[in-house]
Amino acid sequence: ALLCTVVCLLLAYPLAVILRKLNIGKKGLMAIIVILPMWVNFVLRIMAWQLLLSRNGIINAILGVLGLPGQDLANSNVAIVIGMVYDSAGVQCGDGTE
Repeated sequence: ALLCTVVCLLLAYPLAVILRKLNIGKKGLMAIIVILPMWVNFVLRIMAWQLLLSRNGIINAILGVLGLPGQDLANSNVAIVIGMVYDSAGVQCGDGTE
């Protein structure tokens, strides 16, 4: 953990100094360049959930094989709750190492 903290500090501090010296327009672009990779993982996971919950998704395919009627889960309150729980459960539950 200490090594990770030191490496992050060594990477983040010069970036913060550079952002401080840039004008407003360049700061926004630089911030997007830094933050965008963190969003990509989340967006890909949510897109995977959309595939699972869609009308032609894996969940409805399994229901069809079992002889059960398909469900329209995408764009529903159920899908919203599933996405929110999936996103925040790791933060709330932790990894058990505390």
